[in-house]
Amino acid sequence: LSDSKKIRFQYPPSTHELLQLLCSAHEARGPAPSLLLLDGLEEYLVEDQGPQDAAYLAALLLDTAAHFSHQTGPGQGCGLIVALQTQEEGVSGDALQVSLLQRYFPARCWLLEPGACFKFCVSLSAPSLFTLCLSKMNKC
Repeated sequence: LSDSKKIRFQYPPSTHELLQLLCSAHEARGPAPSLLLLDGLEEYLVEDQGPQDAAYLAALLLDTAAHFSHQTGPGQGCGLIVALQTQEEGVSGDALQVSLLQRYFPARCWLLEPGACFKFCVSLSAPSLFTLCLSKMNKC
């Protein structure tokens, strides 16, 4: 297969359709994916949903990746990357959802732009276990 045939893009327009896609992923034919990427998780975490809905979605994402990892065999696995854009602290009520999601996705990478040139941080395994921050806070 050519490289373009190995990538399958899907854009569920609603939370309901995303959940249906994840719940039926085990029925998909063809080779198991080696990576699931969900960009824009915040679009599926609408304000009228409670923290239990965010937990359900996170657990379903992890379960789907685990299912595909089991299908691919030992040493192969299916990775999972979830991108989430959060509001500034205090602007929105999403702090509870973010805190809950951190329990499900303990390895994090985040970019911050608080008026500085850049700040890039990676946290692996748990917030207190290992954190690496590269930053350039002076003038660019």
